[in-house]
Amino acid sequence: MDAFKKKLALLDSRIQKGDLEMFPNLHNCLTSADVNRKELLCIITLHLKELAENFDRCFPPHEDPRIRNLRINNPFTEDVHSCNRNSCEKECLIELCCDTTLLSEYKMQPLAQF
Repeated sequence: MDAFKKKLALLDSRIQKGDLEMFPNLHNCLTSADVNRKELLCIITLHLKELAENFDRCFPPHEDPRIRNLRINNPFTEDVHSCNRNSCEKECLIELCCDTTLLSEYKMQPLAQF
């Protein structure tokens, strides 16, 4: 989902600059036909923005299930203060986050092996 949102933003920024490299058929159409280029690019930009808004409405960022589980992928980036854990668990998490030997092992191994 993140990649799709970032691609939409990239496409939008390129369209606003008039860069149509990623749309070769559109580029060919605009160069060969009598079309109001500025108006068409505005329509495409509007469409991309609405697409991103609809995507956010269907997949709200604050409801992303990965956010609650990021510590599973990388326990070294966990924000101890915002996690919903008891005091003992938070202390253990602090120890884990600060363990540089473990961090080194984490970086050298695939997640499944770690």
